[in-house]
Amino acid sequence: MHAWEGPPGIGVEYFRLHALDPKAPDSMQMHPFCMLYRGDAWEAQSHNREVLLAAHERYIEQLREQGKLSAAGKVAPPDALLDLVVFRPIPLEDAQRLLGDDPAIRAGVIRAEYHHWWSADHVLPW
Repeated sequence: MHAWEGPPGIGVEYFRLHALDPKAPDSMQMHPFCMLYRGDAWEAQSHNREVLLAAHERYIEQLREQGKLSAAGKVAPPDALLDLVVFRPIPLEDAQRLLGDDPAIRAGVIRAEYHHWWSADHVLPW
């Protein structure tokens, strides 16, 4: 079990809108949900790992700034599982392509496992 250090505001807008209109329908959408783990090159890249992880953090922030993510954050305690990333409702292949450009994933320091996450509109904060 891991605690997710997700962004603040998860669910706030959803509950605000439903307080204004309790009969508001829930519109569910599929979000690509990515679990990021230590990759095969975690140990082999130990000399360069911190640089690659910093580049990874910058890349995730760029995706957020571009409006491509719904939420992201680290897990605690970090072990083989490092981060969770939730994309806006886009095809899973697009999420795979976007994360494939992550410097740490390209270097094999991080590997991504892809899933589908169904969520009502306005639950995720970004």
